[in-house]
Amino acid sequence: VTQGVGAISSTRCRNCHLGKSVETKIEDQARFHLVHVSKGHFDCLQCHDRIKHGRGLRPMEQPLLASGNCRTCHEGERHSLQEKMYAGAVVADRKVMPDPMYKAGVACFGCHTEMRTAVFGAKPFTKKHSGPKQCSNCHGHKRYAASLDDWQEDTKDRIGEFQPELAKLEKACQSVQAPPKELAATKSLLASARANISYIIADGSYGAHNFNYISEILDNVESDIEKCQETVSRWGQVRGEEPRE
Repeated sequence: VTQGVGAISSTRCRNCHLGKSVETKIEDQARFHLVHVSKGHFDCLQCHDRIKHGRGLRPMEQPLLASGNCRTCHEGERHSLQEKMYAGAVVADRKVMPDPMYKAGVACFGCHTEMRTAVFGAKPFTKKHSGPKQCSNCHGHKRYAASLDDWQEDTKDRIGEFQPELAKLEKACQSVQAPPKELAATKSLLASARANISYIIADGSYGAHNFNYISEILDNVESDIEKCQETVSRWGQVRGEEPRE
């Protein structure tokens, strides 16, 4: 999905280093960047050839996600949820929100690069793993690896917070005497919130495939829980009970 490797051109070096013999093989990259970037404030393209990305090279549609031959082993719909999460199109009634990597044209094997052996029953097989190392390898800084950890921790924490609240509200709806229409609407909201959480858990990336989209889904879950808490609390007050915490 890219063209070019970002090579350094001796022609560009001579734009500044006039009349000197220029060696473009850099032995000490850290020092080179210290002099030219940190202190000199050069833009990357003053030294490096441009790397082209994205749709101008290959259209990012559903067939591209299978360009790594995933379906050689995984026929059918095995990874359809992950593809939809990456494309930001899991929840039918929400705005489509593709991940930035999806927009850039990065297919599955752009991140899933590390071969690992796994065992299913008695038969071993190999799978391509991804993780923090792959983030920093492409983006060039360890902070990107830390970002992945932050995304996954935040996603798991929020799910861990919401699940007990959903369980309490679902139990309340089973035992409470409430106006039928309000009760049906509340149950519908709870079912929607539960389904949205199940999509995230089934995807299994906990943010890696599309953190902004997953955060939006969880924001919607939080909003639905708050609406249901208000409604259930109101039912309790009508019956003369103490408001729910």
